Amino acid sequence: MPLSLATFFFICWALLMAAPAATARPSESAGVPPAQLRAQLGRLGVVQQIVLPRGDGRRALRLYLAYPQGAAPAQGWPVLYMLDGNAAFQALAAAGRGDLARRAVLVGIGYDVEARLDGDARAWDYTPRLPGAGDDGTPDPRAAQRRNGGADALLDLIELRIKPLVRAAAPVDDTRQTLYGHSYGGLFVLHALRARPGAFQRYVAASPSLWWHAPFMAQSMLSLDAAPCCGKHPAELHLMAGAAESLRSPGAAPRATAGDLRSLAAVLAGRPGLRVDYREFPGLGHGAMLPASAIAAAEIAGRP
Repeated sequence: MPLSLATFFFICWALLMAAPAATARPSESAGVPPAQLRAQLGRLGVVQQIVLPRGDGRRALRLYLAYPQGAAPAQGWPVLYMLDGNAAFQALAAAGRGDLARRAVLVGIGYDVEARLDGDARAWDYTPRLPGAGDDGTPDPRAAQRRNGGADALLDLIELRIKPLVRAAAPVDDTRQTLYGHSYGGLFVLHALRARPGAFQRYVAASPSLWWHAPFMAQSMLSLDAAPCCGKHPAELHLMAGAAESLRSPGAAPRATAGDLRSLAAVLAGRPGLRVDYREFPGLGHGAMLPASAIAAAEIAGRP
């Protein structure tokens, strides 16, 4: 039975109450020396790395590209764009999933740093600009020294610089493009779907930070209209959460992230031009969801 809007907005309110105490985040260090993590990338085959400077004073990106070997299909290879590319590629390599790089072109969009993640950079790049915010965005609710609001600029960069670079490097199928992100990256994926539903055909949002300025993103998704671009060939939204993920509001019991994401899936189900899938990972918390969801995203991207 479809979830009522009244119930959905109650969930939005609960997210807002939980937001100030939401502290779970992916770790910038995996506890393994960076050189060792980078050395494992060979398990994915030949991985090309490209540093992409940005003219806006932001942290330079580091792109990771892994191409299938052999002749490409007539229509080209499917392609997967992975946010937090440093961590995502290291997760695929650590899991020994080189087979995934034989099914699709894998593009990691990371940062030119030694660490798995760059907290300051992703706080800006993966979050949308709030209504009324200026060019410098707004303080991050989790760390006031960080700024939020650069998601549209990153979307432009992907479309105008990264996608052409990938097309020049390998034959890709523009009808099988997947975007993946975890945590703040999952928030970015939801924003990309709402703002540009035709930019990709598959959107994978893992553990998206719906608590961020809640109920902003949950309400924004209600205006999603994929019918004009995707009526004949619906876009796919894959929502993923760990069963052990939770948010804790002061003085209250933990609130399960999975339940909130399941509710969002119910609200969006049946929208014209959109197919929604929800998957829950038993026993996994927020940090463990990054490698698990990265592998799941690569499997989705390689499907016919």
